[in-house]
Amino acid sequence: MAIWQYTFELIPKDDLEIIGRGNYKGEVDYNNIRFWRNGDYEVGYFDTLTGLLSKGKSWSNDIVLYGNEEKTCIKFLIEDDKISEVVIRIDFREDYSKLLSEIIEFCGLHALLLLDEEHNVLPLNQTSIISLIKNSIQYIHLQNLMKNEDS
Repeated sequence: MAIWQYTFELIPKDDLEIIGRGNYKGEVDYNNIRFWRNGDYEVGYFDTLTGLLSKGKSWSNDIVLYGNEEKTCIKFLIEDDKISEVVIRIDFREDYSKLLSEIIEFCGLHALLLLDEEHNVLPLNQTSIISLIKNSIQYIHLQNLMKNEDS
């Protein structure tokens, strides 16, 4: 992840009990949780979101990528021919308001949860999410770097 990106994860609302709002022991344990297990979701299910980005080329055959990994992108990790992870990276140097609006609407319509980088469930509210991004370490760090370059 680049310092100009904020990363979100999408999970089905039905999988909330798996994470138990933090009942796992660290990042390794969290990474071993199998979300998306209760459905046969295919990448095409997300056409509303992926249609906003061009299909990209991933470094792995197990990742379906839309957008550019160094910019805004949506990544689908595929295991056993099924989606096992959906990650969205927002490049906050660009206008991401349309994509964010579509993500929020899509999550609401399809009973999906949006998690932040600390695996907290986010409210499906654009103002709250923009505030989260603007208060993130990477956003503040990039702003400071840009200020120093201007000096």
